[in-house]
Amino acid sequence: VLTDSGELGLWIQALRYSDLMGTSLYRTVYDPRFGFFTYPFPALYYNLKAIFTQMIFAPNSQGVFISELQAEPWALPDKPLIDTPIDKQAELFPLKKLQETVHFTARTGIEKQYLWGVEWWYYMKGQGHPEFWEEARKLFVQ
Repeated sequence: VLTDSGELGLWIQALRYSDLMGTSLYRTVYDPRFGFFTYPFPALYYNLKAIFTQMIFAPNSQGVFISELQAEPWALPDKPLIDTPIDKQAELFPLKKLQETVHFTARTGIEKQYLWGVEWWYYMKGQGHPEFWEEARKLFVQ
């Protein structure tokens, strides 16, 4: 398994030199020039990128999975997430964002997905914000 960026990587080398390639899917990131930025790619972009890159450059690959699906906030540039106030963390990644992310990813057509941020949900639960933990229970029953 090799990994590559879902938004910035070409995937060619990672697919060519691995049996299976993992990709990240971070829809909202921080850029020093633009601030918080949401990539405009539609869900289908990731599936089409996987299909065509594999077909052209790595026909023997076993495919692509999402190795890091953003399910926690992107930290502010001047402080680690752990030093960010709890209410600000919830503002940076509200419950609705988790719901939208999971539904967006289901539309990619990429079946295997690993969420990045489950430990944050657990941490938030201990800080009086159990809504992320509880929502995950509902989402993963579907």
